[in-house]
Amino acid sequence: MLRRINDSFERVIITCHNNYHCYSFELEELSSYSVAKFYNLGNYKREELIKKWVSIGVEETICDEELYTQCDSLKQHLDTVIKKNIVPSRPIYVLMILQMFEATAKQNIELTSYGHCYQSFIYKSFEDNDISFSSYEELLNVLTELSWAMHKNKGVLNYHMLDLFCESYEEEYIISDLRKSIDILCNCSLIEKNKKSIGLNTHIFITSSLLRN
Repeated sequence: MLRRINDSFERVIITCHNNYHCYSFELEELSSYSVAKFYNLGNYKREELIKKWVSIGVEETICDEELYTQCDSLKQHLDTVIKKNIVPSRPIYVLMILQMFEATAKQNIELTSYGHCYQSFIYKSFEDNDISFSSYEELLNVLTELSWAMHKNKGVLNYHMLDLFCESYEEEYIISDLRKSIDILCNCSLIEKNKKSIGLNTHIFITSSLLRN
């Protein structure tokens, strides 16, 4: 496929998750490609993006005082999410968060509004992985309880702890296949497994205590 793409087009851009970056060094068909990486936005670039967002459509009419007041308010709320490592400070995430804040139509965004933001990211992950809507509630409950258990154990569970969690969960909730639900959450990149433990995905960092409450 890569050979056909290279033969058919003069200029090609391929994007991938960080996990697949290593393959670019193994495939001969990618040897002629230049590799670029998206870095997180720093304070200056975030402010610049917020200013552009606020001024869209009103560039010539908005006064400086109103512009900077809105920018300061949005930056404060955005920094709360970014600094808690809920999501990386990358352009797509910053824009999604700004859009969610705008959709709340509130000057004072409270903790519950942040909860809606986090939940939106989870639902988006379900949608991207073609998860049936009827499974959302069950998966979200598994994720909530599992992330809370991880939170109480510094963010990870070894596999013995995971077995204990499954036993406890199945005693309290009715579920057809808990292990399968956990695998689905892994496939959605909400949680991740390694040889020794299971933990919250470092690119999502769901606030488990907020979800549980």
